[in-house]
Amino acid sequence: MYLSITLLTIAAGCSTATLINEAEKSVLLEHNIITGTGGGFSGYYEGYDIDVVGNVNHWQGISYDRAKRIYVGSLGTTQIEKINSLISESDILNTQYDGKGNITTFITLKDSSKAHRISWAGISPDRKVPESIRDFNSRLNEIITINSNY
Repeated sequence: MYLSITLLTIAAGCSTATLINEAEKSVLLEHNIITGTGGGFSGYYEGYDIDVVGNVNHWQGISYDRAKRIYVGSLGTTQIEKINSLISESDILNTQYDGKGNITTFITLKDSSKAHRISWAGISPDRKVPESIRDFNSRLNEIITINSNY
């Protein structure tokens, strides 16, 4: 997934000492976002977790483990607002798709009461994946990677 590849290149130079104080954030994400790509013969996954204050954390392993996340940066207020708008204006929370392949990519949106996961075979969603998911993935990557402050 483009997001994973883009954020991976940023991960090496950042430190956990720059975590954002939650009190300083005036706009919060309405959903935690967890992305990942992996599988294959090793079953190994790698991805990113974006919490409600916009902190971006890298993770890797056989499965997602909050304890093994590494802070790599944070989203700005404008990015958080755009992601909230994208989620509310799209039909992504009502879109069901559970594609799997040798390599599988997923996006999970979590709020306080539930988690919604979509996945597809490969790194980028192909034409078999519903257009609403392809559009959501593309727009999410665009928001996160443009004007990032990490």
